[in-house]
Amino acid sequence: MERTLESLVKRVATLEREVTLLNQTRRPLPPNATSLQRIAYELGMWDPDQDTLREIVDRAFRGMGITGAPIPAEELQRMMLSEGVRPEDNILSRGLIDMREE
Repeated sequence: MERTLESLVKRVATLEREVTLLNQTRRPLPPNATSLQRIAYELGMWDPDQDTLREIVDRAFRGMGITGAPIPAEELQRMMLSEGVRPEDNILSRGLIDMREE
């Protein structure tokens, strides 16, 4: 019993140190965060930097004239095939196809 208690005390101490370290390295939650963002943040599923990165990417896309919603890979492949692009002729696609077949 004593050994089990000792091991539990050590495990709890380790967990407390790890949580403290995690809390020190996390970015602070912005004051204007939505309730959904707050929940995701507490669950470790959202980082405030994601929004900053999204804004940078959106600005870059606008600057390059890229508009519209993203196209799923399968739809893009169908579009390319309909335009006569053959994946086996493209060296990059050929490499991906070869890797999948391994």
